[in-house]
Amino acid sequence: MTTITIQPKFYDERSAGRLQVVAPMPALKGSEKQIAWAADIRSRMQIEYGEKLAKLAGVNWGCVTQRDVDYIAECQVKLDAFCGDPQYAAPFEKLEAAFAIEHAHFWIENRTDTMDQLARSAAAFLASA
Repeated sequence: MTTITIQPKFYDERSAGRLQVVAPMPALKGSEKQIAWAADIRSRMQIEYGEKLAKLAGVNWGCVTQRDVDYIAECQVKLDAFCGDPQYAAPFEKLEAAFAIEHAHFWIENRTDTMDQLARSAAAFLASA
């Protein structure tokens, strides 16, 4: 069973929030420079993929702020149902496996991957490890 979810991320009370993939993610390993770069890449992918998955779940996030409490709750119910749907378990497990990779160089090398490409890249990386 996967533990991946899609949750809102707010930067402050007035700005619009973003949706992000939340998955167990270990600390990155590599040089200080690699870790900083890879952390930015992984963070960007969390948001990019979270917003794409939200569209699949039928969640229209748009310009939601923290004050939209009822709409946020409505969206979270939809996102939780989507993430818990057994038909998406296998793709989520692949995405979760990718986010569990701790090697900074993996993230740097795969920084332009789509979700599907990242899953394939992670499977190949893990098979060769």
